[in-house]
Amino acid sequence: MENLYAILGIEINSNDKQVKSAYRKLAKKLHPDLNPGDIEGEERFKKIVNAYEILSDPDKKKAYDQKLKEEAERIIRMRRAKSQRASFFKEPSNVVGFAVIIAIIVIILVRVGALSLDSGKNTGTIN
Repeated sequence: MENLYAILGIEINSNDKQVKSAYRKLAKKLHPDLNPGDIEGEERFKKIVNAYEILSDPDKKKAYDQKLKEEAERIIRMRRAKSQRASFFKEPSNVVGFAVIIAIIVIILVRVGALSLDSGKNTGTIN
């Protein structure tokens, strides 16, 4: 999701006057009539117009802000989950717990006959 506030170069808590002022300043600078042949400038101008259309309409702005908030919360949750996964094996108790789970799985596989252990060669085969 593109940050419309960043496109206009303003803070998220900017008021209507600041949104309008930033839009006008950028629109004057990047308007295609003033920069003929500037394809990148034209694309940026279109983004600026779109950002202004959304941020200047109270209902559209409210909906956009809600989506932006949800996206930020989703990113925070993902980063926390990633951090928790990365720290799982740093805790000795987690490593021991993981080893116990593996041992239980091996015991179950041996009991049901899906795994046989050959003690002479120290290797196991899965049937």
